[in-house]
Amino acid sequence: MPALLKALKRATGEVPAPADEDAFLDAEEAVLHCDAHPDGGFGFTNRQLLASQRNAVMEVIKEAGKSLLTGHLDLISLSLPVKMFESRSYLEKLTDVWVFPCFLDRAAAASSPLYRLQLVATWFIAGQQNAFASWMKPFNPILGETFQAATASGTRVYLEQISHHPPIAAYQMMGPGRAWVLTGVSRPEVRYKGNAVKTLVRGARTITFADGTRMELNFPSYLLKGILYSDQPHGEMDGTFSILDVTHNLRCQIEFGKVVGERNWLLQRPDSFSGQIVQLNAPAVGACQTLHRGSSFTHLASKFASLAAPSSKAADAREPAEEVLSRCVGNWLAFCDWDGSRFWTLVSEPPECWLPDSQPLPSDARYRSDLQQLKQGNLQAAQAAKELLEAQQRTDARWRRRTTTG
Repeated sequence: MPALLKALKRATGEVPAPADEDAFLDAEEAVLHCDAHPDGGFGFTNRQLLASQRNAVMEVIKEAGKSLLTGHLDLISLSLPVKMFESRSYLEKLTDVWVFPCFLDRAAAASSPLYRLQLVATWFIAGQQNAFASWMKPFNPILGETFQAATASGTRVYLEQISHHPPIAAYQMMGPGRAWVLTGVSRPEVRYKGNAVKTLVRGARTITFADGTRMELNFPSYLLKGILYSDQPHGEMDGTFSILDVTHNLRCQIEFGKVVGERNWLLQRPDSFSGQIVQLNAPAVGACQTLHRGSSFTHLASKFASLAAPSSKAADAREPAEEVLSRCVGNWLAFCDWDGSRFWTLVSEPPECWLPDSQPLPSDARYRSDLQQLKQGNLQAAQAAKELLEAQQRTDARWRRRTTTG
């Protein structure tokens, strides 16, 4: 019997309550996302869409064979057929994983820097179930294109495309009363090689809280595997997600992949993760005093300060090891635990929905002619509108270069 059904029947008395709390936690851990792939990650279950996407990919491969053979096919700059696209801009798609602002609201109210950092990390983990919810490619934003939306709880988000080449989007998301503000830029790099697509989302991201606490975030990579030669493609997260609390000198680092030494079957899947929060070594006195505590330059400046100082036993001593304050394990399609405490499960926290602004700017992505035609099902008209917009962007780019160099 599925764990969620057991929990519901337990509430009505049809199933006896577990003997202890751990048994209930085990049941919750068994609730894996319904679209989880047997081999790990988020599975692509729409067969009709899969066939359509693969036909479109084969067309692209025929046109870009040389780039494909070298492994440097950039899907961002390549002009693709409109039938591969969903009727949204990349600006809209960026917000898909930001649907759990409740964790940031709780983080803003937290008095403990450690607890706040745990909540911010949980906010990121919980949203990743939506990273692969849409397998179709979004439209590349036009320079100056915008998107603005809000949730029912009062969180607002604003995005704008600020660079054409390379494509860069800037965004700002804020909680009610500006208790927290997320700002950043997204510079995606999408590469196709063999049977997989890898997306790197480069760019600086910062969360600032009302009390002045500032955190810097670095995102992992996203992989689409088996897009051509498997029965069911699937999406995975790869690499490391990290948060640096520069105000309190704390670092959170989470690695994606099977958790070594864990017997729980959910932690042996590729969509598992594990991580820790450490207290960074205090910056050295003197040359480092003027640097922001916890900045990326602190450690390097400490080294220069020690080299400049007179030789002594204290100077030659090794730096103390970073203190581990907290550890986490989980599965981004099921749950997240910090030090044995459950912070999030798939069934406990419903995601919020973004409600596009009813009176947006004239530059809003939803006004694009190609998107509007695609929403109406007019593929030929959408393709023509897309090619016209791309031609206009190239013309505008040439004029900007002439103005700059002239």
